[in-house]
Amino acid sequence: MQNRFANPIIYENEQINDFVDLTVKEVYEKLPKIQYPMITIEELINDEDTRYSSNLGEEFSDMNYQINILTRDVPTMQANEAIRVLANEINKILGEEFKMVRQSSSPILPLPNDTTILQYSMRYSCVFDIIRNIIYKD
Repeated sequence: MQNRFANPIIYENEQINDFVDLTVKEVYEKLPKIQYPMITIEELINDEDTRYSSNLGEEFSDMNYQINILTRDVPTMQANEAIRVLANEINKILGEEFKMVRQSSSPILPLPNDTTILQYSMRYSCVFDIIRNIIYKD
């Protein structure tokens, strides 16, 4: 996902540079250091999908991820609008390109220890075909 933020985003027919080289990391990863805006990825479930089991062993994995967007105001927009722009970009990647299913999302809320930072979380799921390296909608 990191490479998708190497270039400006087109938003309302304008190029937005506020998200170029955005930090995308696993939620508990210490490096790179926290820098806003930021996206964290947390794997919630990675289990054998027994609906498709056979005597060949695990062929399909049931997978579920939580994507967290954290941001302050950026030069071209306020934090709540920046979250919506980033959420739309994430949905293009995970929902449209990888065909994952968005299961839920949270309200946009300020962090308890720093109310200048807003956070938004989305959960996506899929079934991953280990043998053919294909993602299927769950």
